[in-house]
Amino acid sequence: MSIQKVVSVFFSLPEHSEPRVLLGVPRDRFDKLAIKNALRRRLAQLHVHPQGFTDEANDIRDYLTKLAEQLEVHAPDSVSSQSSRTSELTPLDQAIIAALVSEGGWNKNSRSRLVSVAAAYSITVGGLMRILEAFADAARTGSGPLSVERRSEYKVNRQWATIPVKKSRMSVVDTFLSDTAKKYTPELSSPTPIMTLKLSVLFALLTIIAFVLSFQVLMSNDESTNTQDLRPRQPTVVTAPNVMQESVLIEQYPTFKVDGIETGMLAYADKGLAQLEQLNILSESLEEAISTSKSPSESFVNRWSDAMDTLSNGWVFIDHQVLTSAKSMIVKILLLAEYYPEFAHLLLDSFRAGNLPTSDASNLTQSVWNAGILASFSCDHRLNATVRSYIKKIQLDDVTGCDEIEAEIVALNYYTSILLSRTEFEDTAMEFWETWFVITNRILAVTGRADPFIYLTKEILHANLDLLRESRTRKILGRVIEETNWASSLPARDLACSVIRSQDENVFDIAIFTALYSQSNTITWYPQDCLVSLESTLQARQHIAQKLMQEWPVDSVERAAVWNLSIPTGFQPELFYEWESVLLSVLDASGPDVSKLAELRLLNESAVAMWKGRPDIATHALSASKRFDLGTDSYFHPKQVMRDGVFETKYLKAGTDHFEQLEAVDTLYNTSDTDLGPDDADLLASVALSHRKSEVRIAATRVLVQQFPNGSNVAVALVNNFSKAKTNEQISSIIAHLSNVILPDQHSTQWDLLARRAFVQHALTCGSKTLWEFDEVSSVLATSLLSEYLLLNPNVIQLSDEVDATQAISMVVDSWRQALPPQYLSANNTAFNPAGVLQQYLLHQLQYYSLLESEESRWRSEQNQITGLHDVVTTLGEQGTIIEQLLFVEEAIAKHWVDLFRNVVVEYERRVAQ
Repeated sequence: MSIQKVVSVFFSLPEHSEPRVLLGVPRDRFDKLAIKNALRRRLAQLHVHPQGFTDEANDIRDYLTKLAEQLEVHAPDSVSSQSSRTSELTPLDQAIIAALVSEGGWNKNSRSRLVSVAAAYSITVGGLMRILEAFADAARTGSGPLSVERRSEYKVNRQWATIPVKKSRMSVVDTFLSDTAKKYTPELSSPTPIMTLKLSVLFALLTIIAFVLSFQVLMSNDESTNTQDLRPRQPTVVTAPNVMQESVLIEQYPTFKVDGIETGMLAYADKGLAQLEQLNILSESLEEAISTSKSPSESFVNRWSDAMDTLSNGWVFIDHQVLTSAKSMIVKILLLAEYYPEFAHLLLDSFRAGNLPTSDASNLTQSVWNAGILASFSCDHRLNATVRSYIKKIQLDDVTGCDEIEAEIVALNYYTSILLSRTEFEDTAMEFWETWFVITNRILAVTGRADPFIYLTKEILHANLDLLRESRTRKILGRVIEETNWASSLPARDLACSVIRSQDENVFDIAIFTALYSQSNTITWYPQDCLVSLESTLQARQHIAQKLMQEWPVDSVERAAVWNLSIPTGFQPELFYEWESVLLSVLDASGPDVSKLAELRLLNESAVAMWKGRPDIATHALSASKRFDLGTDSYFHPKQVMRDGVFETKYLKAGTDHFEQLEAVDTLYNTSDTDLGPDDADLLASVALSHRKSEVRIAATRVLVQQFPNGSNVAVALVNNFSKAKTNEQISSIIAHLSNVILPDQHSTQWDLLARRAFVQHALTCGSKTLWEFDEVSSVLATSLLSEYLLLNPNVIQLSDEVDATQAISMVVDSWRQALPPQYLSANNTAFNPAGVLQQYLLHQLQYYSLLESEESRWRSEQNQITGLHDVVTTLGEQGTIIEQLLFVEEAIAKHWVDLFRNVVVEYERRVAQ
C-alpha cells in the first residue's frame, strides 16, 4: 500500500485525496503560514492517535513533513488582499469568546462553560477544539476579525453569552403553522374559479370530519372518558446516569508503576542487621573515649552517618525487633554523647527534617523515618532537657506528638502537599510517588490506618487541576483508589459521600472520581446507579450520596454471636472464677492506690496467659497477686537518729587495730536508731567502701544493710563516698540489698554509671514512704510487663540490661500491634504530649487497652467493632491525680478481660453440653 493511501486511512480521508487535503490546508488559504499550521495540526492529531507510536506513524510523520516543505516552495509568504475575504464573528464565535473572557482565559472553569456552549450548538468536543484552533490561526495571520486592526470593532457584552434555547414541541408546531400559512396564503387569496372550487371541497371535507367526530363523542361511554384523569400519577424517578457516557471519560484506567524502588529499599534492609553490630562498636568506642577523657575519633561521625543512612533507607522492610534494638542503641549513644558539649547535636543533625530535594526519591523514605524517630526521642526522659529541646527544634513544625507512627503519618501528609505541587513539572515526580505508596502501604500494614490515602485524595480533588485530561495527577488518583481498602474504612466512605454531595467540588472532577470507582479492579461492589454524570444536578448527586451511604459495605457488618468462636488452649473455667474473685477482692480493698496498681497488673498478666493458652503462667501470676504486699509498715519505723559523733568517737579510739575497729562497728547492732548523724554516716559509708581490710568492709556493709536500710543520712553518705570504693564487691552487695536495680556485668563500661544511679535512687527514696512505694511498684510493673513480653515473643532473647516500666509497656504494646492483623487494628486518637514518665506510661496504657479491643475484634472476626476507649478517655478526666488515672485505666483493662472471658465460658459450657 502506498504512503498516500496509508495517510488517507489514518486520517479517514478519501482514498485519492490531493496533497493539500492530506495536509489539511484550507481551500481559501495557500500561504506558508497556513501550510505550517496545517502541518502542526496533523502532527498533533498523529501524536494523540492510538497508533501514534508505531512505525507506520513515523513514516506518515516524515511524509507529511516533506509534503509541507514541497508545498511551501510554491506558496506565497502571505495571503493576497484580492483573495482574502472579510470574515465576521458568528453567534457561536461570540459565545466562545464570552466564555473565555468571563472566566479569565483558558482554565478549568472556562473549559466547563465551553462544553455547555458546544452542547447548546450540537457541536462535538473535537469540533469545538477546531474552532479554537481557527481562532488562534486568525489571530496569528492578522487578517481575521480577531486581528489587531479589527479588534476595536467589537465590544464584548452580555448578548455575546446568549445560548440558543432548544426547540420545544410547541415551538415546532408554531413554526410549521407559520410556514404553511406563508406558503398557501398567496394561492388562497387569488380570485379565480379554480380557487373557489378548491375552497368548497376543503370546507366540505372539514364539515364531514366535524360530523364524524361529534357522532363519535355522542356514542362513546361516559365512564371511560375520565379514566385517564383517574390514573394515579407515577412518582418521579431519578434516572441513573448513562454508563456509556462515563466510560468515554476514561478510556483506559489511569495508574502507574515505577520499578526498582522496592528493590533499592530491600538492599538497604538486608544490611539492617549488620548495623546493630556497627552501632554497638560505635557505643563501645565512645565509652572508651569517655573513660580515657579523649575526644571521639574523626571517623565516628562518618560511620554514624552511614549507619543512619542504611536504617533510614531500609526501615520500611527491616524487621520490627531489629528496628527496636537499633533505636535502643541510638539512645544509648546519644546518652554517652551528652558528655561532650554539642556532640549530641552533631549526631542528631543526621535526623534533621526539611524540604524534599528533587534528585533522589530515597530522600522521602529518610525524611519520614527521621520525623518518626525524632518524635519518639522528644519524649524520652532519659535524654537531658537540652537534647530534647534541640530535637524539637530540628523536627517538622507539623509534628507535635510523641507517637512514632502518628509522626510518620503527619510527615507523610506534609510531603504529600509538596509532591503534588511538583508532579506535573518534574521528571522524577513519579519515583517519589512510588516511594510514597511503598511507605503508606507499610503504615497500613502495621496500623490498619488509611489516613495518608484519604488525605491525598482530598488534596487532589481540592487542587485546581483538570482531571478530564490525561495527567500524572490522574494516574496517582487512580492508583490511590486501587490500593485503598474503601470497603473497610468509615473515613473513606465519609470522604466519598461528602465529595459527591459537595457544592464546592467541580462536577467534572466528581464524575471522574466515581468513574474511577466503577472501573477499578479492586472495587467490584460499587453500584452502577451511583455514578455521577457531567449533567448531574446537585439534587441528583445528593440522592446518589445518600444511597451510597446506605449501600456501603462497611455498614452491612453485623456483630458476630458468641457461638462457634475459638476457645483458648487449656482453658479452665475454675481458674477464671478464681481469677475473678481475686479481682473483686482487690477492687473492694481499701489499700493504697499504688499497691492496687501492682496487683491489677499481675492479674492482667495472668489474664493474658489464660488467653494465650498458658494456664501454668496464669496460675503463677495469680499467686503473685494474692501474696503481694508492699510491707511498708515493716520497712518504715519511727525515725530515730543516733546522736552524731558517738560512733566516730568509738571508732577513732580503736586506732589502727582492725579487731578493735570491728568491735566499734559491732556496737551499732541492736540499736533502736534508724539513722546516723551526718558525720557518723559518712564514716560508716567510708569504712564500708574504702577500708583496707576486707573483713572490716564486710562488717560495715552488713551493719549498714541490716541496721540502717532506710537511713537518709547513710544513703547520702554512700553517694558521696562512691568514688572512694576500693572494690565493686561491697557496692554490688549494698545495691542488691537496698534497691531493685539489676547491675550489668562488672566488665561493662556502663557499670559505674548504673551503680552510681542506683545509689542516687536509693538516697531519693529513703525516708519517704510515697517515693519508696513508687519505686517498689515500678519494679513490680516492669517485671510483670517483661513476663508478658516474653509470653508474646517466646523466641526472643532475654534482655541483659535493666528495663524500666515505661520501656517494658512500650515493648508489650509493640508486640500486640505486630501480632494483630492490620484489618482489625482500630485508630487510636488519644495521643497527647506526656509531660513526665507517669503520663508516658498512661499513654501506653490507653494504647494497650485499644489493642486488647482489637484482639477481641479479631477473635470475633469483626473489623468494625464498637470500642469503649472513648468512654474510658472521657471518664479519665474526672480522676483527681495521675495515680488515680493509672489505676482507673488498669481497672478498665481488667474489666475488659472479665467480659471477654465470660463469653468464653458461655461457649465452653455450650460445647460441653453437646
